[in-house]
Amino acid sequence: NIGFGRGTSTKDTIGIFGQGFYDFDDTEISLGARKEWSSYEYNESPESYNLEAFDIGINKSFNKNISVFSNFNYAFQTPNIDSQFGSNGIFNGFLEPGTSSTLNIGLNHITKNNKLKLTVFGSKLRDEIFLNPVTLVNTNIDKSTKYGIEIQNKNNLNESLSTVINYAYTRAIVDEELSID
Repeated sequence: NIGFGRGTSTKDTIGIFGQGFYDFDDTEISLGARKEWSSYEYNESPESYNLEAFDIGINKSFNKNISVFSNFNYAFQTPNIDSQFGSNGIFNGFLEPGTSSTLNIGLNHITKNNKLKLTVFGSKLRDEIFLNPVTLVNTNIDKSTKYGIEIQNKNNLNESLSTVINYAYTRAIVDEELSID
């Protein structure tokens, strides 16, 4: 519970999830799912959401050093309770949970002293939650797209010293915005 000025706000969440893997020869398939019930209340005014998410993936090893992977997931993000209040503590209203559909395709190259991972990704989002920098009010972007590449490289120089390089390039595009606060 968080009290702001003249009112009290609550968020209750219950979730269940499961995950499974199936290995055959040099290929692994994974499947996961989550169900969540989130309810909010502000000054006895309720709002609730019934949400689902899932992930399906595959990882194929070509030898002990090289593997490729891909996964598709449908995910959600419920707003934090403080996201529904402006910087002045005034209640802005309930925010819709954000949802995304994401495809990842990648490559792993592992040796005794080095681990390299390259991932290309693309996401379609609905009701993405963001803070409007002009009004300092959290709101939703109706539809957006994100895509890019991530590179992770860890090199073990010896038993006690290693270097790590992480780089991510993300392109974010607002596809449709009907009402920005």
